[in-house]
Parts: sequence; structure tokens; C-alpha cells
Amino acid sequence: MAHRGGSGSTAGGIDSTVVSDDVLPVRVDPIIVLQDVLRRPGPDTADAAEHLRRAILEGKWRG
Repeated sequence: MAHRGGSGSTAGGIDSTVVSDDVLPVRVDPIIVLQDVLRRPGPDTADAAEHLRRAILEGKWRG
């Protein structure tokens, strides 16, 4: 395992900055992800979409 530096976010207890050397990071189109988020039902959909939209516009998207 390699630590990629920075303070990673955790999702489900997995630190996003710790990546196996065997696995290449998956890259996804941020606009497709935003569309997927907007199609999901739920009380936090609008907030999640706005957070993602801001990250895309500010150039902070890492997908």
C-alpha cells in the first residue's frame, strides 16, 4: 500500500489517500456523476449535487 499524501476523506472507513500499488485509480466524468446524483431520490440529493457542482466549477474535482 502507498500513502498518496494529504488528508484524505473517509467513506465507509476507507481512507481515500491510501491506495494499493496494484490498483489504478478510477477516473470518471464529473458531469455524469453529477447527473447520477441528481437522479437519486433522497433528502440530501440537492445538497450533495450542489457540493459536487461547486467542486467541479472550482477545479477541485478529483474523480
